[in-house]
Amino acid sequence: HRIYNKIMDNKELDIASEKEKLKIELLEWFNTLNNHLKKIPKELNEQLELLSKIKINNYEDMNQIQHKAAIISVAEKFQIEFPEINKWTWHPKQTSNKNEGDLTGYVNDKIVLNAEVTTSLKPIGTIDKRIYNTLKGLSKKEGEKYFIVQSDEMLNRANTKINKNKWDIKTKKFEKGCP
Repeated sequence: HRIYNKIMDNKELDIASEKEKLKIELLEWFNTLNNHLKKIPKELNEQLELLSKIKINNYEDMNQIQHKAAIISVAEKFQIEFPEINKWTWHPKQTSNKNEGDLTGYVNDKIVLNAEVTTSLKPIGTIDKRIYNTLKGLSKKEGEKYFIVQSDEMLNRANTKINKNKWDIKTKKFEKGCP
């Protein structure tokens, strides 16, 4: 049932068509959530069971949709900031590979930019550990490196890890959503 099975792991990014697909995916997500909420049980155990179903059926898709929207938003801004880049690829499923981040910019066939994008807002628990691993992986990629966040807390935590490890990674804070 997952929407993301249809998306290739890494492909050239066509922002206009991906935004249209994103609209459809969001409608599907909201429809699924709405179906769960049509009849809310009165008993506590049944309410908890419904909550569990919602988490199973909606949580991962919600994360993937937010991640995808954030990458598209970053790509739109980076296309203006880096007009020399003539090809963008992306990993909308949060499964970057060894050479490419969530968003990778090329000039001809040479990687000139790699970016990892997170929609997490607070660097606590597993998120904090994930920041380190993501930055460590990004530090080994080619080109100019960016770690894109959406909150000051994530920006500060990422900068602390980058400075401590002396990684050549720039951080940027972008607003949530997709223009």
